[in-house]
Amino acid sequence: MMISSPKKAAPHFLFIIAAILFLTSFFVGYIHLHHPKKASSIHEKALSETALELRKGCSGSKETCYVNAFNRLTIKAGPEAAIQTLLALQKIDPSTLACHPIAHAIGRAAYQLDKKNWRSNFANATTLCSYGVGHGLIESYSQTLPVGAITNPGILLDICKNQAPACPHVFGHILLIEYKGDLAATLQKCAVFHAGIMRDYCYNGVFMEEVSPVTLVEHGLRQRSYLDFVPRLPALISLCNSYSDKNISSQCWGELSQPALKKFENNPEEVFKFCDSAPIKEARTRCDDRIIASFTITNGFDLNRTREVCALHADIPGFENDCIALIVSTALGHYPPTFIDQALDFCKSEESQYKAKCFNAIKNRLHARLNPDSLNTTCKRFPPEFQNDCLTGKN
Repeated sequence: MMISSPKKAAPHFLFIIAAILFLTSFFVGYIHLHHPKKASSIHEKALSETALELRKGCSGSKETCYVNAFNRLTIKAGPEAAIQTLLALQKIDPSTLACHPIAHAIGRAAYQLDKKNWRSNFANATTLCSYGVGHGLIESYSQTLPVGAITNPGILLDICKNQAPACPHVFGHILLIEYKGDLAATLQKCAVFHAGIMRDYCYNGVFMEEVSPVTLVEHGLRQRSYLDFVPRLPALISLCNSYSDKNISSQCWGELSQPALKKFENNPEEVFKFCDSAPIKEARTRCDDRIIASFTITNGFDLNRTREVCALHADIPGFENDCIALIVSTALGHYPPTFIDQALDFCKSEESQYKAKCFNAIKNRLHARLNPDSLNTTCKRFPPEFQNDCLTGKN
């Protein structure tokens, strides 16, 4: 945004600048990327007031405004301050609960602040917002490599060595751009990730970019009309069904959940019926899982409200059990640590046949996010029969 003089600056821009300057006075130089923790250097009043200013300044086109604002905030005050501010903002603006794009911006700015240590920062990045900070870090690093280098299998494996599955997912997006939108070539490159889950995450990134081709359009690799994915749904279904590899087809079907949700106006019965039309079980399951995760987010992470959709497929053995666990896992993947209390209460209220998977979902998130001391304390709040599995990480 070009500003000729302070007097002509848009009001929302001035609010954001004021917020950034206000918080910077408390956070300059604080750039660690570990999971958010309370510290004496973090001034709660500053966080709350900054969050209020950001909400006030981004009352229009929120997502783009917040993305830009958090990019500037990270540069000025550091990623930890930005993450803490995001947590504060989520308390007053529910639209920021779906925070992956914002976290992406934090990660991109964090790379600019500390290029030398990007690997360790990626390894230690918070899992909040579905690993958005880590996505932004690795995306920025890949842009520093020579043209074509990112397609080198050795470089891909080296970058993602000992990293979370979020790493190959990001490269699914990046490689599709690198290969000029060539799906076949990109999917073939994903095969360098030999571990099944890593390879599937790469496939997922490819199809997420293909179905919602914002970056492809920006690079002139897809027509702008492709951004409206509902009219493209029949063609996308044909695309997914064209793959004989069930893992590729399933990841493709998972991303069809998004245009289906829009087409059927978030009607759960209709969307699940759409997923039932997938030709193989694995694709139906992947589509269902993405639908459940989407409803969890759009319902503002209200576990009890989202729980209602789990009863819609009572005819499928195990569906309700898996659905409940996925709701909890999705919520904990986006929400701050304080949400653990709500998740525990939710699982405790479930019928006995659903408790084990529900608490297992919490346990898996805890092991990804908490240090040993915090893990030990939290596991003691589990029902006695699940405490040992929580502590050991046993499934």
